Amino acid sequence: MSKPSEAFILNVKFVLIAFVVIANVIEPLIDRSGILRWLYQAIFTFHIPMFVFAMGLLAKDFRLDHRGLHSLVEIAWQYVLFQTVYSLMDAALFHADGVVHSFFMPYSLLWFLFSHLCWRAMLPLFIRMKHPIIVAVGLGIAAGFLPVSGAWLSLSRTFVFLPFFLAGYSIRLDRTFQQSLRR
Repeated sequence: MSKPSEAFILNVKFVLIAFVVIANVIEPLIDRSGILRWLYQAIFTFHIPMFVFAMGLLAKDFRLDHRGLHSLVEIAWQYVLFQTVYSLMDAALFHADGVVHSFFMPYSLLWFLFSHLCWRAMLPLFIRMKHPIIVAVGLGIAAGFLPVSGAWLSLSRTFVFLPFFLAGYSIRLDRTFQQSLRR
């Protein structure tokens, strides 16, 4: 990727993170203001698809070679580490209702990390397809009919957001930035 497109992706990530911080700050106030409720709902409607899209943009160089396998191991290690820490903290301090302490049920936001691992691992299969995004949309719809809990291995979220990951991977920012720099 060229430097302008790398800067663009970093800026997109910053804006998305800022929106999440804003949404979390205004959450206690959403019952008091219709505008704040609307802003909160708007942010949480689009921020996950956009984060997944950005992860797809950042996966352009991913291959299932030594370096690619190393990155998958890093993601898996982070998942295991944080799943362990969060589960221990919950069991020792928080005792949150309905939490299942299992590596097969990602704790809270760790579904995103586990799904990211799956998206990267599935990428080589999907880039060989003629219409990968259409197939991914079909899988996302089918995931809604799985006879297992959607939280189990975050399967439903993994497949529902897979089209956004593939769309991000498919976008060619370098050409777009080169054309805009020529103008």
